Amino acid sequence: MTQLLIFYCNASMMLQIHPNDPKVHEMRAQVLNSLDRTFEAVQAAQQAVQLNPHWPEAHITLARIQLNLGEPQLALQSYQAAARLQPDHPDLVHELPTVQMYAKLHQQQPAGSRAHVIREGASGRVARAAAQAKAAEGGHVGADAGEHKHSDEQFESQEAERSQQAPAAAETSGHA
Repeated sequence: MTQLLIFYCNASMMLQIHPNDPKVHEMRAQVLNSLDRTFEAVQAAQQAVQLNPHWPEAHITLARIQLNLGEPQLALQSYQAAARLQPDHPDLVHELPTVQMYAKLHQQQPAGSRAHVIREGASGRVARAAAQAKAAEGGHVGADAGEHKHSDEQFESQEAERSQQAPAAAETSGHA
């Protein structure tokens, strides 16, 4: 956590020096997302995209944060924007097909619902999204493919445990 705060301070200082640098905004978005300051992260990522709409990494960062927010449709649009710029981008090759499945699954949910948010790195989040989408379609989810065999109840239980542990950890470390 300390290292993230240092990165955040560095990104904030760089933003003072270079307010129109999309790389600074993109870096700040990643740090804010890691600090679970998701709405601020979206704003920073959107600013990076606005400053340089031709930079695929800005779109990919925005997509990952949108996915973290439980908005797979928006994430898919951002991934597709990146794909138009650089179709062979290595992150897209791995993440776009899974996000497409996740967005399709989310379309089947009631209007206004948010997708289940999983607090992990992008690759773990995407792997779990793939597992959920495949399971929802009745497919076999293999652990050897890097996917996890967990039910929605298990995900919710794990998320509830993490939510309860976070405040307890903050209290013991003196941060509330």
